[in-house]
Amino acid sequence: MSSSPETAAVPILNDPRHERTAARLLGLFIAAGLWFVVLPGTFLGVWNLMSIVSNRAPGAPEASWIQAHGQAQLFGWVGSFILGISIYLLPKIRQRGPVEANVGYTIWTLWTVGVFWHWWAVVTREAWRSGLVGSAAVLLLAYLLVMSALVWQPRKTEPRPVDLGSRFGMVGFSGLGVVLLANLYYSIQAAFWGSSPTYPEAGDRALVLLAVWVFVIPVALSYSTRFVHRYLLLPPLNVKAAPFIAPLFLAVAIAALAHRFAVVDVLAWGVALFAVWVMQVFRHSSRTPRLQGVSPYTPLFMRICFAWLPAGATLALLSVIFPLRVGFGGASRHAITVGFVAGLIFTVGPRLLPAFLNSRQLFSTRLMTASLLSLNIGCVLRVICESVAYSSTHDLAWRLLPVSAWIEFAAVLLFALNMAATQLKPAPIWFDPELLNINLSLFWFVNAYPGVRKLLQRAGLRRLRELREIPRDLTLAQESEREGVDAESVLAELKRHLSGMRARPA
Repeated sequence: MSSSPETAAVPILNDPRHERTAARLLGLFIAAGLWFVVLPGTFLGVWNLMSIVSNRAPGAPEASWIQAHGQAQLFGWVGSFILGISIYLLPKIRQRGPVEANVGYTIWTLWTVGVFWHWWAVVTREAWRSGLVGSAAVLLLAYLLVMSALVWQPRKTEPRPVDLGSRFGMVGFSGLGVVLLANLYYSIQAAFWGSSPTYPEAGDRALVLLAVWVFVIPVALSYSTRFVHRYLLLPPLNVKAAPFIAPLFLAVAIAALAHRFAVVDVLAWGVALFAVWVMQVFRHSSRTPRLQGVSPYTPLFMRICFAWLPAGATLALLSVIFPLRVGFGGASRHAITVGFVAGLIFTVGPRLLPAFLNSRQLFSTRLMTASLLSLNIGCVLRVICESVAYSSTHDLAWRLLPVSAWIEFAAVLLFALNMAATQLKPAPIWFDPELLNINLSLFWFVNAYPGVRKLLQRAGLRRLRELREIPRDLTLAQESEREGVDAESVLAELKRHLSGMRARPA
């Protein structure tokens, strides 16, 4: 394609189809995660809590339903988001080509089917023995494909020094393998020797601790070093922490697998303080963070997330010190999974995911603020009330528990609505269409923006209907001359079309 001063401002890039395919795959993971968090996850969690409150007994719901809720949240929601972002982002970070589309879609299918199969087998009890084992095996197969696509591949360049984010990430993805192997073991145990689709109590507790502390939190810290830390413009990370990352999480994994839960709680408290120390998240920002396109309270909510982590770990420690106060354990898990993990997704997700989805803009910053505020209000109420109600007969605490659940459910709905609306909006353009001229690349525009091909066909470039692969050097002027149509008229139609797609001012 010819270049000129007029075309210098036009974004002429490599084949945009790879990026569109990667963004489409990420969108599928996000859609699956949103579905799991709204229905099998949060709604089932509210249902379970209503049963607890109506009977004023923490053990009122079936244990299998509580476990189904937990797996839907950890694997279906958080796991889908982590895998989708990792498949999209890690090849770029590791300087590799994108994950092949068929491999990515296979991973998404296996992971989504595996999580849903487990949930369905538990809730309906239809062929639950084969469902437990089969779903666990499918999830493990998906994990092996993920590792093959992201990790077990040769690099294009020489290895770079391993930064803190990469160390946390390696621990987290290794931890996911441990979690899924443990899940397969406990599913076999329940299927062959159990009378219901319920994991043994100790096994389920170990699985939850492994999933939270050896998979989710290390991966969350990995991405936080890249995005939260840079977004808040914090002082440099504590690189002195590097030698301690793997041994610390390995100790948590060993203690959890050995069912030494008091040891896990003590170690987890150390991990929480360690994470805050590494991230320096409560230090003063060197400059004012950029808030375009997100809630103006984003920096505050990011820091609140990291306050929930040691708070939840402290509650777990209190459950060890005061074992008769049974509410501390559940309150601890809620503070970490909702306050820290969900809070981090609600805070970072609306900033990053729209950008990854073909440079979209967040649908509503007000919905983002409302979802974050609701989530934290509901979480504070839930943690306090659960700590008190489960350990006593305090009437007000029991009465407020359902309120906390519905507030959190509203937060989830607001977040899901905001992200779904963002995905459904057409990808905007970030340049002035008036900069375009008849020497523009048809290859790039047709492949970058859905709808442009049909518009150009209607404008007279009928040969595009037959061309499966448009030559990279074919310009609007050349194709217009071949078709015998006025290039300027076609360009005017294209400008009108693209003008309606311009990104809104921040």
